Amino acid sequence: MDFSLHRIKDVAEKLKIINREEVIITVAGTNGKGSTVAFLESILVEHGYKVGSYTSPHVIKYNERIKINKEPVTDEEICQAFDEIDKIRKDTSLTYFEFATLASLLIFKKIKLMLLFWKLALEEGWMR
Repeated sequence: MDFSLHRIKDVAEKLKIINREEVIITVAGTNGKGSTVAFLESILVEHGYKVGSYTSPHVIKYNERIKINKEPVTDEEICQAFDEIDKIRKDTSLTYFEFATLASLLIFKKIKLMLLFWKLALEEGWMR
């Protein structure tokens, strides 16, 4: 398997989601990433910021991974993003994580966030 960023970068460029306007905060480490994201997200939303978060894994439903102001996005938003990615990527193969990451970025781009939190797990460390 190719662990380079070429495939995801190529598709992201076609989707025009490379240059981000919002502040992106990456939360990484061994323990407490999800709690840290939830804590910071709550504080910022309470102070009027429009905040997105992309975390994994989900507990009950996939939508938990992509939140806007602490609320999971809808099935429709996820399906639209997946459809758009599928049309753009053509024959470019993507991993599950790459597809999910692109979907979150595409959804967040349409919302015009002020801040975006990423929870980076150890298994996703190759993305750095």
